[in-house]
Amino acid sequence: LEWDSFEKVLDSLETFDLMQGDEVNAAGSPASAAWVLVFGRLRIVKRIIMMSSDSFINDMDIAPLIVDEHCLEDENTVLSRITAIAAESSELIRVDKVKFFQCISETRKKSLHVRGAALYRVKKSTTDEHSETLRPRRSSEAAIHAAAVISSS
Repeated sequence: LEWDSFEKVLDSLETFDLMQGDEVNAAGSPASAAWVLVFGRLRIVKRIIMMSSDSFINDMDIAPLIVDEHCLEDENTVLSRITAIAAESSELIRVDKVKFFQCISETRKKSLHVRGAALYRVKKSTTDEHSETLRPRRSSEAAIHAAAVISSS
């Protein structure tokens, strides 16, 4: 992202505290934001393999650091692919989709549509190879993760 766009996105970020069991998002519902884990642990309780009602599976062994980042790749409505809950008290940064697209330039928006599918395939194959639980320890690390999501878009 251009520096001025990056600063606008950073200014629009929101921080949320969740208690154990609180839901971050719901599989199959519109993804309105990307969520970046600052502290704590998330657990996936449902994953959509294909967008059909009979394609839900339990996948509780994966602890994501970022949830619904794919919504920042397309201005159109996209659906959450997982249901994630807080496995313990957690802090998350919310990157609002509408605010994100208001902050970035038109040139950048066009490149998102071209790169979105390829980025998802790369992220998915990387995630599938690593099943251990990852936990950032400081807010600055989470900001780096958030910046990585934003800049990869």
